[in-house]
Amino acid sequence: MDKLRIGIYGATGSVGLEAIESLINHPWFEIAHLYASERSAGKTYKNACSLDTSSLPENISEMIVEPMNMDKIPEDIDVAFFALSEDIAKEYELKYAHKFAKRLPVITTSSALRMQEKVPLIITEVNADEHLKLAEDYRKEFNSKGAPFPQCNCTTVPFAFALKPLLETVGVEIAFMSSYQSISGSGAKALKKWEEERLNEKGLPKPFQYKSIVKDPEVVYEGNVRPIGVKDSKDEEGKVIMETLKILGKYKEGSIIPASFTIDCMCNRVPTFRGHYEHIRVKPVKPCSTEDVIEIYKDFNKRCKALYGDLPSSPEEHLIILDRQPQTRFDVTLGDGMSIVLGEIEVKNGWIKLRALSDNLKKGAAKGSIQLIEYLYKIGFI
Repeated sequence: MDKLRIGIYGATGSVGLEAIESLINHPWFEIAHLYASERSAGKTYKNACSLDTSSLPENISEMIVEPMNMDKIPEDIDVAFFALSEDIAKEYELKYAHKFAKRLPVITTSSALRMQEKVPLIITEVNADEHLKLAEDYRKEFNSKGAPFPQCNCTTVPFAFALKPLLETVGVEIAFMSSYQSISGSGAKALKKWEEERLNEKGLPKPFQYKSIVKDPEVVYEGNVRPIGVKDSKDEEGKVIMETLKILGKYKEGSIIPASFTIDCMCNRVPTFRGHYEHIRVKPVKPCSTEDVIEIYKDFNKRCKALYGDLPSSPEEHLIILDRQPQTRFDVTLGDGMSIVLGEIEVKNGWIKLRALSDNLKKGAAKGSIQLIEYLYKIGFI
């Protein structure tokens, strides 16, 4: 069969590179075009991308990057993949995503469209059934061949994954989450800055010797834990809360009714390269034991395997349950970065406690997006 052709916009960024790597030798899809800014246009991909492209085959690394002309939708692509940085996305996606969606599905990893009322917000295993109804409505209402499919915040992914099986079984009254997010989640520029900081350190990183409180600290990654919401993302915690409630909501009469339980979270950036790590506490509606919760997650994993296990990007185990705490350095690549790793599951004093880990660039962004395209293709939406 002919392969689906995908055009990648913002191809030279960290998510763009991950999308490219996810499509190498893909059995159903192929890369049709790579688009980026005028600064990169006309160069080969390996010369236009500032990240390590040594793992790419020559036919990809030698592709010529084309200028990102959003006023013209290419005739020879079946899906548009927008991997634009947040600042560029705010300018381009609000203006062009719906225009592109008139002709084809638009996958985007930025936040610009996530909370629009008529736009689905899908994590394939978590809520495809509910939110695809919204995509079908979008097609009918706007007479479109496609629809926009924004991907949620990469921090939302493990949180929503952990909550979904509980919500369906024992119910959720309150959910708290603290995140410890890798620097790659802040983009290629942040990774470069962190690398420079590491090179400049003399030995182990030590605290700066300030004698009084610094009112507005500079952005420093090495040897630091810093709250997200200061300078690098103005509303990370708000995004996670709103997105999670939308994702876990129910379709009713042309819209998604958000889930109604209470959520709060605190998001932090830590000096790790890849992987978002979360500590989650849930107050269930119904009493349950540690053993009950583990079985709930095992059953959910079985269901995921039955429904989505045949997708090329799906892992062998959608949920991996450890009998220890997950660790970013050891566990983030399990399932080729597509598994959600849970550990230290415990019910104590009426609260469910667990730790969750996912790959922010693969499951949380690029390859998770490719997996969604695979599902849309499998069910005939594309």
